[in-house]
Amino acid sequence: MNKLYKVLGLLGVLVLLSACKPTIDVSKEEVVDDTIVTEENQEDTEVESEEAPEEAEEAEASEVEDETEEAEVKEEIEEVVLDENVALEIDAFLESGNLSELYSYIGQAAMTANTPTMDYMIEKYLTLANEQVYIASDPFFTETGYEVQTDIYEVFDKNPGVISKQYLIVGQDKATLLDLVNDQSKLLLQEVFEQGYGLLSLEGSYYVVVDYVELADQYSMKVGEITKEFLQITSSILVNQTTVEEYLSITPVELMERSLQIEAFFMNYTDAPAPYRDMLKWELSTCIYKLSAPSPFDGGVNEDGTLSTKYVSIYDSIISDGPDSIVRDVAQGITQWVDERDGYVGTYEDMEDLYEVSSMLYQDARERMMSAYGLDFGY
Repeated sequence: MNKLYKVLGLLGVLVLLSACKPTIDVSKEEVVDDTIVTEENQEDTEVESEEAPEEAEEAEASEVEDETEEAEVKEEIEEVVLDENVALEIDAFLESGNLSELYSYIGQAAMTANTPTMDYMIEKYLTLANEQVYIASDPFFTETGYEVQTDIYEVFDKNPGVISKQYLIVGQDKATLLDLVNDQSKLLLQEVFEQGYGLLSLEGSYYVVVDYVELADQYSMKVGEITKEFLQITSSILVNQTTVEEYLSITPVELMERSLQIEAFFMNYTDAPAPYRDMLKWELSTCIYKLSAPSPFDGGVNEDGTLSTKYVSIYDSIISDGPDSIVRDVAQGITQWVDERDGYVGTYEDMEDLYEVSSMLYQDARERMMSAYGLDFGY
């Protein structure tokens, strides 16, 4: 009996062990899986830890780059803003009317001034200089002034070729002349030159003019597009006047190019400052008049009364190649009139018909200049 109980006891133990074995195996697998997962998480954490400094460096570099770009943009914005302190100084000179001090100040301020500030200074200088130009000429038509003019001509006689163009004393030629005239002449000339003026000979006498050549030479690289274009045009006009004593003094081709260039200025820069517009409106008016009235005195009409080939050529060029403009319409108008007369314009004794049609074309052009470009001719 005792033996039977022992056998049954052993069997029970075996059954119990058999029932517990799967649970133990599963627990082992779970432990192994947990260990693998833990190791993988540890590896991920280590990788993330290794990547974190690189990402931080990239983020820091990107932030520095953004700050640099912002600083550059801010600097650019600051560069294009008018310097209010300079503007206040310029306005004070305008109020006092002291042109020589204003001109001297511009020369000093130009060394550090940005583009908008330079444009402002040139505009305001021209405003005052044009207001005072006739007053500045008055001393040359006094007893002392006539002596100065005589002295200038004597310098030319004694020093032929010392001045590039004796009818025009501008730019570097002013300093050359000051070294050669007598002390009395030097006082008057220096006072005028220090205001930014030059001298232009008309009908045998010198008159004070704004020295656009000097302005262009000194400041063209410092000013904005509108002012630069304006100084290029006006300095060219000053050196080669469109007319002298009402006669055309440039070639027909130059007349065509100047007419188109000036009207293009008005078309492209509708917001150009008033001094620029005032100067160029009169010049464009002169050019249009000369285009509308070809004359035997200007080489526009042949001896037999027909239109010269030079004028036929420039009219054709303006009509075929020029933009839609007032200048183009003037060329078309005069060409149509000449064609209706089989190329005949008129002789010295027979110019009434030409004057009538040219006057009509000129007046129409002036009215269109006022309406299209807002120009004021005072009537």
